[in-house]
Amino acid sequence: MPLFTREHQIDMLLVYGEVRKNRREAKALYWQRYPDRAQPHDKYFPWLERHLKTERIEEEPNEFIVSEEAEINTLACIEVDPTTSVRQIAANIGIGRESVRNILKKHKFKPFKYQVHHHLYEADHQRRLEFCNWFMVQQRPNLSRFILFSDESRFTNLVSEPHFENRPHIICSLVEFVCFSDINQTTSEKIIGQTGKRA
Repeated sequence: MPLFTREHQIDMLLVYGEVRKNRREAKALYWQRYPDRAQPHDKYFPWLERHLKTERIEEEPNEFIVSEEAEINTLACIEVDPTTSVRQIAANIGIGRESVRNILKKHKFKPFKYQVHHHLYEADHQRRLEFCNWFMVQQRPNLSRFILFSDESRFTNLVSEPHFENRPHIICSLVEFVCFSDINQTTSEKIIGQTGKRA
């Protein structure tokens, strides 16, 4: 179906109503009145009526309006604690979360996200060296298939932060395990040896 201007669509609806919503008669009458225009298929008339009844009218976006006091308080909350959640700021100041988001966006603040970082200890080099020496003298073929090599920072007991109740979407490890304390020997079904100790 060709695209029609808004003016042409209004003319089509007027013709469609004039012939009591008979689409074939509407097509013939529209062609008779406007022979130099692009002509719609007869099914276009009822479709256009349905579409315009259910179409969402485009409105100008609402301009973001918030008091200067709320804006200053929001920025002060971020200055005091950059990890504060939008929900917590909104509750403290007494404005909506969307208003807080808009203020932060206006001042080019990005959401704070926790990142996991790998931390090496002084004894890690020696432990790794011992593991490599142990691995080289093993007589078991395909031993490497039974060893999980991964980033140490992921081996935690997943103890959550003390303020977990206030921010349930953040889980941050407090107690890490150092995995090179003893060399862990693996069998096909289980790990033999100490799996780690508290740092």
